[in-house]
Amino acid sequence: MIITRTSAEQTDIRLYPNRSATWGQTKWLILAMSAVLATVATGWLIAGVWVILPFAGIEIGLLAYLFYRVSHFTYQYQAICISADRVLVSLSKRSPDLIFVTSQCHVEFLDGDTPWHQPVIILVGATQRIEIGQFLNHADRQQLKQSLATAGLIICRKNWWKND
Repeated sequence: MIITRTSAEQTDIRLYPNRSATWGQTKWLILAMSAVLATVATGWLIAGVWVILPFAGIEIGLLAYLFYRVSHFTYQYQAICISADRVLVSLSKRSPDLIFVTSQCHVEFLDGDTPWHQPVIILVGATQRIEIGQFLNHADRQQLKQSLATAGLIICRKNWWKND
């Protein structure tokens, strides 16, 4: 998902992964699936197969851990602030901001070799380069390319002869 805000001085672009469920909804799903697993394990325990309990516990724990990791991944973001003199890129709360000089900055848009490969968007400065929008789908990457071009950055395409 891309949110673009444009003012007279700068353009702010926020990138978020598409999220189908909130953390609260994910917790309810973990609880429901754990209840089903616990019910099945209890049935087997009553039938005398007590060996199933540790495996059911491991399955519930692994399920909860993986759901947590996926949900945590969907809450990352990238922020790009483009002004007349600089481009500021914030990748997450834990990493330092990257600053590019606007006049020395351009965007490399690398189309996928085949239709099912995602395009890659790289912000290139005089001394550094960073891939942005890795978690976006194909339509959002095309929208990001358009937003960066509208903000005044030069878009360089490896396969310039291809249509969008």
